[in-house]
Amino acid sequence: MEAAKKAAEQGVVIHVIGVGTSKGAVVPVKLRNGKSVSLKDNQGKVVISALDEESLQTLAQEGQGVYSKIDDADGIKRIINAINGHDKRIVTEKIYSEYSSYFPYLIAAALVLILLEFLMPKYKLTRKGE
Repeated sequence: MEAAKKAAEQGVVIHVIGVGTSKGAVVPVKLRNGKSVSLKDNQGKVVISALDEESLQTLAQEGQGVYSKIDDADGIKRIINAINGHDKRIVTEKIYSEYSSYFPYLIAAALVLILLEFLMPKYKLTRKGE
């Protein structure tokens, strides 16, 4: 909850969505072969995932946001309305591209070849008998 307070101090709003029931349910896992099995912990016990609404409500409150349980369309609308009700801020970013330029190496190679051309003696090829 301390992280939610720090985020709120920096202007970050935390909206929380609750999914599931407080009674809990088995977490299904789909295997590669398509078969569905229950998730198990390291001791081989079946994992039961339960909704802790009290903690989620506290998190939303500390983060100056809204908590909504998604059990019907109204829950989704509450979160969407809360998000749409915030001030819109323009976030800018600068993108820098780092690249290596090989142009100086190509120019140096070209100049060396031109210099070699001037230093090479000029020969005229002739055929025997001409």
